[in-house]
Amino acid sequence: MRTFFLLILFFFSFSIFAQINPCAKTSNFHLVVLGSSTAAGSGPSRSDSAWVNRYRKYLQSINPLNQVTNLAIGGTSTYKIMPDWFIPPTGRPTTNTSNNISEAIRLNADVVIVNMPSNDAAAGYDVNEQMSNFIQLKMVADSFNVPLFICTTQPRNFSAAKKIIQIQTRDSILNYFGTRAIDFWTGFADTNNSIKSIFDSGDGVHMNDAAHNRLNKIVINLNIPNLFADTLSYTDYSILETNIDNPTLCGKLRQDYQVVYSNAGVFNSDSFKIKLSAFDSINNSQYDSVISIPIGLQACMIDTATFELKTNFKCHYKLKAFIISNDSIKQNDTSHYSIIKSIGQPILKNQSDTICINHQATFKARNKLHTDTLVWYSTQNSTQILHIGDSLPIGVLNKDSTVYVENVRGPLHFAESIITNNNSNINWNGMMFNLIAKDSIILDSLSVKLFSSGFQKVHAYYINGNYKGSENTQSNWTFWGVDSIQVNKSGDLANLNYSDLNLKPNDTLGIYLHLENSNSRLSYLSSGTTYYTGNSKLEIESGTGIGYTFGTTYNPRNFCGEIFYHYGFNPKGLCNSDRKEFKIHVNNPQFSLGNDTSISLNESLMLSAPSSSSYLWSNGSMQSQIIIDSANFKIGTHLVSLDIIDFNGCTYSDSIQITITLPTAIESNTITNLGFAPNPSKGQIDLLGNISDILSIELLDLKGSLVKSILIPRKTIHLEGIPKGLYFLRIRTRSEVFNSKLILE
Repeated sequence: MRTFFLLILFFFSFSIFAQINPCAKTSNFHLVVLGSSTAAGSGPSRSDSAWVNRYRKYLQSINPLNQVTNLAIGGTSTYKIMPDWFIPPTGRPTTNTSNNISEAIRLNADVVIVNMPSNDAAAGYDVNEQMSNFIQLKMVADSFNVPLFICTTQPRNFSAAKKIIQIQTRDSILNYFGTRAIDFWTGFADTNNSIKSIFDSGDGVHMNDAAHNRLNKIVINLNIPNLFADTLSYTDYSILETNIDNPTLCGKLRQDYQVVYSNAGVFNSDSFKIKLSAFDSINNSQYDSVISIPIGLQACMIDTATFELKTNFKCHYKLKAFIISNDSIKQNDTSHYSIIKSIGQPILKNQSDTICINHQATFKARNKLHTDTLVWYSTQNSTQILHIGDSLPIGVLNKDSTVYVENVRGPLHFAESIITNNNSNINWNGMMFNLIAKDSIILDSLSVKLFSSGFQKVHAYYINGNYKGSENTQSNWTFWGVDSIQVNKSGDLANLNYSDLNLKPNDTLGIYLHLENSNSRLSYLSSGTTYYTGNSKLEIESGTGIGYTFGTTYNPRNFCGEIFYHYGFNPKGLCNSDRKEFKIHVNNPQFSLGNDTSISLNESLMLSAPSSSSYLWSNGSMQSQIIIDSANFKIGTHLVSLDIIDFNGCTYSDSIQITITLPTAIESNTITNLGFAPNPSKGQIDLLGNISDILSIELLDLKGSLVKSILIPRKTIHLEGIPKGLYFLRIRTRSEVFNSKLILE
């Protein structure tokens, strides 16, 4: 296995083949089939749906020269296919020399398959008789060196005694013939060892199209062509298939895209290349990648080259894988085409948010498509869903909070369908049938088999309960709707869409379909017996054909079509993104102006706020800092407050109480030697010292209120006319404040 990397957007179309030896495609052989009605083609709606004809097509797709001769005849027993010389026991039929093992040998059969489902048991031939005949057939084939394969018996709606014969014969064939036994029983029988209704053509005996498709695949998996593989005389490289492991509708970030190649001829040591070319019709882009195989592939060998693709985006690719080699016969170097589609995986990016403390919080996310759905969880691995939708409200928060979310693509439910057999033998305008719910479901739509082609309108009615008894009473029915469809060819299934209908466990819903044109026809099956098709969720009961409209009834008639429904809750949808963490941070800064404090008349105080988007102080300032100057306040307690808005838009407030007090002593100034005299004064004082440093002089009363402001420079200050009493004289210089008591007499 070789693995390479290719960064391309790809998806989802691939081929499935049995592991056929590549040399088998250059070797042809002749297969002869002996048997009865199943091999002869009874049961399927068309002859090309029978397993023998399907298998012939498969063999000839490997090599057109492969030949299949079908000698099967309906009603044949094992005695009829015995060799020409065989003498049957008394009371048993003689051989048919035109359709027996001897005729197969005369036709130069390279391999023989015997398919005898149930006629021997129906005739009362027990397991010993049948096995004796099968063993005799093997002896004849062995004598001519012809491989012989024996199919097991098949389930049939037999009596209990004959079912025992069928089961015993089945087990004996499997045990005796081993790898040359073909199991046509497993998967086709129900719990009563009758044929499953989904594989019943309608008569309880023969298998329908779906069953023959499975029979064909069972035979394909035997890899019979490998028995006759022969190596070509020259090197012949081929692309056998391309394959994607475990594909999903939404694609993957890393997806292995496998190209299976082979050599049906002789070994050549020369290197060769495998090229993968892709055109994306959505983005109109072309991508190419080449893988080199350094040493040639051995004769009749298969190997795989693996490209690692990226398919998690919406894409629609046309792919071509082909070989580039030195092979002289280029026309043998086959290529392989495929279509790859992906709707893309839902994408969700991590996202966080910040809110203010004690505010209402809502988690919000955004998905890529409006059809996607967000599903919220409390933890990374929780299965408990918190919420479904684009936003998750969680109320007031006072601390950080984390949740997880997935982006889900597709509906949040499980979707299934039930298909009845596609066989039909009646073409009429309308029919009624019952749906019986086994669980709570929602009916989405249905398809019906149409005999008339072209543009058609289908009218639909429903009745809550069994339709029987209301076939001709239109007033008992509810009109469901009319849907217009285009039928390409007779026998197609047409999809019909009406409003959804809810069914609860044990509900019965009657449905009536008819075509608007009275001359148009839909198709169904008249089998002579009522049958049921269903599973654990829903069951379809065969119904009644009816004349146009609510006319003559014809019972029983089996509905041919498919019922689509959904149920339950599927939080993963079609696919989902990785679960992402979403966090809300609660913003709660440690913001304080400090403890309440006091300053004296000769002091100042600076208040600071943390870094924020905006500020508003109680004094109107919008700066991050303010200075509280006692000179601007009266003696007493003052409240200073601040409102801030941080960078997340959150508003916070704080306040501080500042008390202005009288100084406890007169301050002297030893630096400038400022002073005044006399004190007490009759109304006039003289300044002492260097008055050139003085900025201002103020006279304050005991409450800190300004009494008089004095012009500077002056040596003598006149205070006449001011009431007698105790005052403060405040002298400001460039470097300090001088306060002193002054008594006026």
